[in-house]
Amino acid sequence: MSNQDQGYLFVYLGTSKSGRVDVAKKVGEKLGLTKIVKYATRGHKPGDVAGVSQHFISEQEFHERRAAGDFLDVTQNDKGDFYGVTRDQIDTALADGRSAYLTIPNPMDALPSIYKGRMVRIFVFSSRDEYQDLLTQTGSSEQEVSQKLAHYDKKMQFKDGCDLIFENDNLEATISRAEAALAAYINP
Repeated sequence: MSNQDQGYLFVYLGTSKSGRVDVAKKVGEKLGLTKIVKYATRGHKPGDVAGVSQHFISEQEFHERRAAGDFLDVTQNDKGDFYGVTRDQIDTALADGRSAYLTIPNPMDALPSIYKGRMVRIFVFSSRDEYQDLLTQTGSSEQEVSQKLAHYDKKMQFKDGCDLIFENDNLEATISRAEAALAAYINP
């Protein structure tokens, strides 16, 4: 079976407030990609739907499931929340040559070797100045801005390990560019 027959796992990373989740969702809808809903220990945000946004579980349950080997791979965000995916989730999403997408806050270590040749890492970011302006406009304190900019700088280091990189200075244009790039993988 060729890579083309197997489908791709598109994994989105990026900086906070970059629109990466919006880009992933819109491109996924346009290309008919399956969304992999990760398990998360973070609290609900406004608009979250359990089982659609994330599978929300307690930190204790997460660690029990991790110790039991339920998760294929895990990562943690800058706030200390844990995220995980199971092999069954990914393999089911990629069955019959379908492609799928996953958004994660930080890289996962095992996925690249397990899905080598089938995984495409996508990095979406906004400019540092734009991010800083947004933080200031939303009333973040100087200390919060400083901390969040340090996280921004850390996340920008992930960019070099990605296959596709998009600066999101216009959401619709970024969605269009990402759609074209992912379509080239799916329909070479």
